[in-house]
Amino acid sequence: MKPVRLAAAATLALPRWALYALGLLYILPGLIGREPWKNDDAASFGVMWTMAHGGWQDWLWPNIAGLAVPDEGPLAFWLGALGIKLFGALAGDVFGARVATIGIFALGALSVWYTAFNLGRRGDAQPLRLAFGGQPEPDDFGRTLADAAVLIYLGCLGLLKHSHETTAETLQVSLLAYLLYRSVRYVELPSLRNAGLAGLALGGLILTRGLATPAALTLALFLCTRQQRRAEVARRCWRPA
Repeated sequence: MKPVRLAAAATLALPRWALYALGLLYILPGLIGREPWKNDDAASFGVMWTMAHGGWQDWLWPNIAGLAVPDEGPLAFWLGALGIKLFGALAGDVFGARVATIGIFALGALSVWYTAFNLGRRGDAQPLRLAFGGQPEPDDFGRTLADAAVLIYLGCLGLLKHSHETTAETLQVSLLAYLLYRSVRYVELPSLRNAGLAGLALGGLILTRGLATPAALTLALFLCTRQQRRAEVARRCWRPA
């Protein structure tokens, strides 16, 4: 892909308050003053309610009235049940469970923004330098890409369908976005902290939807880091004649 020619005036970022307000307008109307949505949303709330008002066995074995939920991990239900415990007495059990959904949505949106920002400010992503200057600074270009990425993220039909539900799919999307962000940070700075937080995201995915997706992502991350390491060694060893 060839670098683009872009003037600094074309990379004006959206005001922070406007982006935050858009996110709140996106998520809150589908959560406040509503009963659980049909099917999966109601079933997930039932598991959370059972955990919050049941015994410790219900926290280890997600179920509704003794019927197990074998296809889902417990993490999303733990978060919703914790919301019921903390906020149910004040705002009702339904909205208490949805407090976790608001946090999950915020995690996903912020992860998408910071992933695009860090990728956009890399040197190999910058637009061509103009003959008389005036090209955008790396941080300005990164912010422009990050704002666009969040708007695209909010415009996805799949996210619109599931982001207002208390289901494991919502948490899975946000954890995938956070894993992508931590992977980008690890490429920039291979530190124990970034590796640990990426591992935490993988562990969260295992507790959300099982082992298959995290295992595939772990293999992909390993192959990418190995390839990057080989490219760095080749650049250091090559010397022009």
